[in-house]
Amino acid sequence: MSTAPAVRRPILYDDERNPECRRVRLCAMQLDLDLEIRPCPPRGRRFLEEAKRLGGVDTPPLLVDEAHGVVLSDPSEIVAHLRKTYPPGETRTFDEPASELELYAYETCPFCAYVRDTLNSLELAYTMRSMGPGSEKRGAFRARYGKTQFPFLRDARAGIELFESGDIVHHLRATYGAG
Repeated sequence: MSTAPAVRRPILYDDERNPECRRVRLCAMQLDLDLEIRPCPPRGRRFLEEAKRLGGVDTPPLLVDEAHGVVLSDPSEIVAHLRKTYPPGETRTFDEPASELELYAYETCPFCAYVRDTLNSLELAYTMRSMGPGSEKRGAFRARYGKTQFPFLRDARAGIELFESGDIVHHLRATYGAG
């Protein structure tokens, strides 16, 4: 396994309920790639204007990969870029800290989708830690937390770490808004 040079984590302007965004998230999970997520639900206010300014799009997905000077909005081009730029089996080191909210999850888990949908509706930016089946990061996670249960949320601002999707959603709504 090779180690790639430190880079900035790609940013995905995402709508949890958009099938084209899901396609991009599935690719990231398959590549074991962490992303910075900027939720853009329909009629969202927090990140949609930023996505329009950066990529000229009214709806996600939009990928901004600053480390490689790429801004893409076509899902097929995003997937091709991710597969070419972040091949499986590379250990990646990102040179910036994670967001205050970190979600350890995988795309195909309904409990993880419940939490992502809440983050989406509240328009809360977060670092998506891909922990799909076969992820090389699962061993380190198990060593640290004693199990590989997902979703798992780390909220640095609140100083809290949670495993259960219901507890995570309750915390997010109580702390950041009704959603």
